[in-house]
Amino acid sequence: MKNSILSGRILLAVFAWFLACSLFSQSAELNYKEKGRGFLTVKITFSNQNGASGITPEEFLGYENIFFTLVPATPDGKNYFKESEVLEDLSLIKMKQGFLDIQPQAALKPVLNTEQKIEKVIMSFPKRNVKLFVPFTFVSPFDTVVISQLSDVYYNYYNKYKEIYVRGLNFSDNKKYIDAFNTLMVIVTDATAYDEIPHYDFYKHATETLIENSIEQQADSLTNTFNQFSRQFGKDLLLPTLKKCDSVIKVIRKTYEDFGPYVKADLKNSRIYRDKFTKLFDELDAEMVRNYDTYNKSKMLFLEAKTYSNYQFSLFVDVLAQMITHLDTLRLLKGIRPLDMAVLNKIPEKKKELTNTGWYKEFELLVGVINQNIKN
Repeated sequence: MKNSILSGRILLAVFAWFLACSLFSQSAELNYKEKGRGFLTVKITFSNQNGASGITPEEFLGYENIFFTLVPATPDGKNYFKESEVLEDLSLIKMKQGFLDIQPQAALKPVLNTEQKIEKVIMSFPKRNVKLFVPFTFVSPFDTVVISQLSDVYYNYYNKYKEIYVRGLNFSDNKKYIDAFNTLMVIVTDATAYDEIPHYDFYKHATETLIENSIEQQADSLTNTFNQFSRQFGKDLLLPTLKKCDSVIKVIRKTYEDFGPYVKADLKNSRIYRDKFTKLFDELDAEMVRNYDTYNKSKMLFLEAKTYSNYQFSLFVDVLAQMITHLDTLRLLKGIRPLDMAVLNKIPEKKKELTNTGWYKEFELLVGVINQNIKN
């Protein structure tokens, strides 16, 4: 179910991107001159350097300037500008972004039709002074209008991060969640350097849905593996199976460190995933405590057997004490070290006694359980 929801989101994001590209048209009408009881109006449109509105992103990226074209839009049908209007009226039109005045790159450029009349005027502004993701406000002495910010396909670094997004999306689709995460985190970290990045149409999908899906899917997959081994241990009660559970927990902790750049950061849902991992580790550790307790009890059942004599008990305690205190050199003990069965070679009489009584295997089992408790 989770995968079907994700697929739907991906299709929706791709559809919205193509829709935005195909329907993109940025223009607005501005009153620029009084005439009688009304105004003369101009239509301002984002365009290429020649005044055509069908500019492609590739063409725009090659420009150092951003261009807007002005054409008459007065209802009386007038389809050209007078030269005096260009010099005295249209030249008074200013562009702003927020409280910032954007100074034009050059004087207005008139474009003549076949009748040598001014059918349009081109305004140009230095791209380096313009934030493409911020709405453009055009102001005349008589009016103010806003053109929405440009489509993100025109932004300076859009293509670079679109490729990163698609690469991360492919990793995610192929269930390579660590690769997907590492790829998409480039977009998150680089957003601190390039303020246009959070305005990309795919930014939220990349930095929330896909990254969080990578974290969840990887954690779920490893947790399922742990649960399988834990259930298997419940059936066979074997130490190697228990060791597999330990190994999976180590991998999950390593995965948590791999996801650290997101989980430990100050991002929208970082705390949620920190809490989820904390809860997961608590649950896994508690499960392992129960498993080891079960293992110890299963292996120590021979201690409850009626055939277990006081002599056997005293022998085991005697040998354990000698193993613990048998040191190669004088040293300060900071805790109990795991016991080494090889130490029995240095107390051969006890090793021989364990062997002759047939209790060597039981004693070795007891040492294994004690060592596991020491390590835990």
